[in-house]
Amino acid sequence: MINIKIGIEKEKKEKISVDSLTATDWLNNIKENKIIHNGKEKNIVSSKLLLPTLWKMGYIEKLGNKKGYIPTEKYLKKGFFEVKDYDVKKDNNKTKKTTYTIHITRKGQRKLLKIVLQLIKDKQNR
Repeated sequence: MINIKIGIEKEKKEKISVDSLTATDWLNNIKENKIIHNGKEKNIVSSKLLLPTLWKMGYIEKLGNKKGYIPTEKYLKKGFFEVKDYDVKKDNNKTKKTTYTIHITRKGQRKLLKIVLQLIKDKQNR
C-alpha cells in the first residue's frame, strides 16, 4: 500500500493538508454527532456551537463582530489548525476583504474530539 500526501494549492502557494477539515466537514463525519429528526439525519452539534466554544476555551480568536474566527498562535504552532485565506474582490478587481477558513488538522481533530463529544452529551441531556 502506498501512502500519498496531497495538498491543495492556494494563490500564495501555501498548502492545506488533505486530512485537514473545516469544522462543518469534521462534524459531519463524527458518527456520534448524528440524530434522526423527522426522518432526516442531522448533526447534534454544529459549527455555530463548536466555534464559540473553542473561542471561550482559548483555541481560536474572534476577528471582529460577526467576522469569523482565526486560530490562536499557540494552537496554530502546535499543529491543531491550518488557515486558508482568500481575497473577496470587487467588480474593479480590488480586494474588498480577506476571508479566513479554519481547517482542523488530524492532530487537532484527535485533541478536540473530547470537547465535541462533551458538547453532544450536554445537548442530548437538555
